[in-house]
Amino acid sequence: MGPHRSSSPSRFPSWQSSGSPPPVFVKTELVGVSYACNNVRGASEQLLKWNKRGPKWHRASALCLSALEGEEVDPKEIREAFEAAAKEAKKLIPHQSGR
Repeated sequence: MGPHRSSSPSRFPSWQSSGSPPPVFVKTELVGVSYACNNVRGASEQLLKWNKRGPKWHRASALCLSALEGEEVDPKEIREAFEAAAKEAKKLIPHQSGR
């Protein structure tokens, strides 16, 4: 899959915990580089870089902004919205496990 960067500053809500789903991997503007997103700040940063801004992008952005402003938002809901926005924008890299 190539190199990737992970975003996990502790002061931003993470959607990863024991037994939780893996990060959401998305394509970046750099060829061959993916981004492993596992928190609200990283999701927000990626969303702002995307040109395609459809309904799912707007929902994910609104949820991220609410969480960053200190509102209680379920991290699972943010992750699902970010993943849907990434799919809509054709940025999502499907999770590959050892299946």
